Amino acid sequence: MKQSLKTTIEKPQSMSKTVAQYIIDRLAQEVDHAFCFVGGASIFLTDALNNSSVKPIFCLHEQACGVEAEAYGQYTNKLALAIVTAGPGTLNILNPVCAANFDSTPMIVLSGQANSFHLSGEKLRTKGIQEVKTEKIVRSIVKDVYTCLDEKDVPYLVEKAIWQAKNNRKGVVWLDIPLDIQSKIIEKNGNFDYININNRQPPDFSFVDKLMSSKNPVIFVGNGVRLSGAESFLVKILEKLKIPVLTTWRAMDLFEESHQLYVGRPGAIGQRGANTTLQTCDFLLCLGTRLDLPSVAFNYANFAPLATKVIVDIDEAEIDKLGLNKIKIIADLKDFCEKFYQYILDNNLEYENPQWLKKCKELHGQPIYKKQSDELSLYEFIEKITPFMKNKTIALGSSGSISEVFCQSFKVPAGCRIIQSNGLGSMGFGLPAAIGSHYASGKPVVMLDGDGSFAMNSQELSLVSAKKLPISMIIINNNGYNSIKNTQENICGNRQFGTNSDSGLYLPNYKKMAESYDLPYYKIDKEFIDSVFDEEIGAILNCGPSIIEVFTDSNHKTQCRTISKKLPDGTMSSSKLEDLS
Repeated sequence: MKQSLKTTIEKPQSMSKTVAQYIIDRLAQEVDHAFCFVGGASIFLTDALNNSSVKPIFCLHEQACGVEAEAYGQYTNKLALAIVTAGPGTLNILNPVCAANFDSTPMIVLSGQANSFHLSGEKLRTKGIQEVKTEKIVRSIVKDVYTCLDEKDVPYLVEKAIWQAKNNRKGVVWLDIPLDIQSKIIEKNGNFDYININNRQPPDFSFVDKLMSSKNPVIFVGNGVRLSGAESFLVKILEKLKIPVLTTWRAMDLFEESHQLYVGRPGAIGQRGANTTLQTCDFLLCLGTRLDLPSVAFNYANFAPLATKVIVDIDEAEIDKLGLNKIKIIADLKDFCEKFYQYILDNNLEYENPQWLKKCKELHGQPIYKKQSDELSLYEFIEKITPFMKNKTIALGSSGSISEVFCQSFKVPAGCRIIQSNGLGSMGFGLPAAIGSHYASGKPVVMLDGDGSFAMNSQELSLVSAKKLPISMIIINNNGYNSIKNTQENICGNRQFGTNSDSGLYLPNYKKMAESYDLPYYKIDKEFIDSVFDEEIGAILNCGPSIIEVFTDSNHKTQCRTISKKLPDGTMSSSKLEDLS
């Protein structure tokens, strides 16, 4: 059954305006903020913000600009907007654009470009001022990209870009706009339609017989549930089918730790109980998780080996990559969950297996870590900070030990929202993500980042300080790149290079950095944890912008994880999901 999805842009009040003003006015119907880095080749785009309702947020680096937009899109689940100049601006924002597209965050990127009559074509490396071949460079990391070479095409391209970014598998669409085109006048505005034909078939629920006859079923939930807006229908489904629920890291805040059906987060760096539940279930319904390699411990063949696997995803290619014996359902998650719930009602379906749920809960209750030394453990700190995270928004550094331990051991309290970037996992995410999250929510934000990751975009402290943004910046100081150091120990014969001060890595003094930006600084160590933490941390987190440096064990090792080994022939081998260290 074909469905026609049609959107029509509103007619602007003025019958003529510049291309730049037209684009910004149209995007003002979608976004409240634009995250910008100004430059000569985008001068008309940023100038058009002066005559619009869109509030510009000016960053000190285009990478931060992209991360802030990405976090804004994550938090709101609505369109985000980033604006950069040509050449260096385009190249500097590639990292967060790739991350946003990997994680299906809806975003528009507007980039300036050299004048259209100066573009170099195929034979020259470059000709125009700061010209790079944007389409060729970015095509592999975005949902789509268009160069606007004729002002008459702009209304259609803008509408198409907005629709693509917000629909089907959401993602990033990039518009590259030469400087001379930005200032051209669109003489007459009409209605410009973008029509998308959806050929997906209605969901097939023939799998339900296997679900109802199973003894140990599990639902594995990913962030696609939130992206599609299916949360409310998932809740209704679970009220009827009391089936244990596992989540991915990105979806970890969809369920509180105390939820009656929640039983953990599996994966290569997962929870032992959750992995055991996954590997012993006999029916697995995957909703909105792309089942990336860390989720399956780099071994699709051994993933839930006893289960009938039903995988629901809007992107057929994501299902087909798995190579599993599976029942695949290509569907929008909201549409699937809505129809599935109605199917449950129409057929009076209910499922409950108290013994299986009890066993999964007991498995989930297994301890995550053992004490490794007398120094402050990162696990211990996460455990101590958890009660103070109720109703908080957390911007989480996207790689390294802090991300691993937090996603593995954090017990999600009520009202907690977690912004993270696991798909690409690049350093430098934490601070700009906190800024973007604040502008998305209008509320205070707690940032959790590693000392190495924070350094990568620490220049954005200037914005935090100047605007007095209510961001509590918790920096975990474990003396460098701890997770890489551990990898070097494991597979490089314990040779250390570029991971701490002893091996050539020199990180900033964050106390002096706080002083230079006129920000309060707090030090947390083992003594502070053991004496006054519970009495003082609440006040510290509510004092406005501050840097909170937490000194933890520099020899930390993330526990409860699969282990990669280097074989004699040089290849790598990983242990199974159920075989955690």
